[in-house]
Amino acid sequence: MVLTPAPTGNLRRHRGFVRIRLSDVLGPNLADNTTGILWYFKRRLDEGRTANEAGHDLKADFFQGPGTPPTAALGNLAKLTDFAPGYSTLDSNIFGSAIPDTIVGRVLIDRGTLSSTGNPQDWSVLNTLNPSVGLDDARLNPQLTNEVTWEVVGLSQLRLSMDPFQTGTRYFVDIKAADGAIVEVTVANLCDDNPLLWGPSKASARDVDFRWHYQLIDPGQLTRLKSLLNDRDLPYPIPHPINGLGIDCLPALASR
Repeated sequence: MVLTPAPTGNLRRHRGFVRIRLSDVLGPNLADNTTGILWYFKRRLDEGRTANEAGHDLKADFFQGPGTPPTAALGNLAKLTDFAPGYSTLDSNIFGSAIPDTIVGRVLIDRGTLSSTGNPQDWSVLNTLNPSVGLDDARLNPQLTNEVTWEVVGLSQLRLSMDPFQTGTRYFVDIKAADGAIVEVTVANLCDDNPLLWGPSKASARDVDFRWHYQLIDPGQLTRLKSLLNDRDLPYPIPHPINGLGIDCLPALASR
């Protein structure tokens, strides 16, 4: 299900993936930064996906080292509750067994620190879905970053596994860092077919892909939202200055 296309174009198809650089595991003498292990949360049929392979859960099974208790510091993420307060409750099925078709992957975290990282930049969001708030309100003019980092320290080895939502193949990899190295695991949902070549997000125009977040809200709210918009565009972050550059694919927070 896709919301009404905006004047700036349709929602672009993304690929959800997990990437591990082999140089972090084998060392720089045995592998370069462009070589890695790559998993797709949902493969295409021409990549060997079975018809019922709807998506995967990613989780870490910790082998050696206690890690740290789970904490979160996500102050620089866009909050749907600020500019779309009546349309910010996540579909409860996302957290159950009847997972919606719109979900290709879930990341299960039980320890470590999850934080919004990178350099915050000034953004604005229109008050289309919160007209009682003025355009100069701080809630509509946040400082945002486009990256979330999960860090676990004190481990010498771990296993990452991907389990299908229904039936299918279970993937796993045991990771142990090369001497003196830090293993960097990238989990992303980007509009590109070759994520092995993706580095950090680049500066780009208005973050129209942010509209994908509305696909995750409660079905009743989504139905009301589509009726309310009446072919108008969904609000999404616009960088400052308005005619300047920003960062694409900002993550967001919604209420559960």
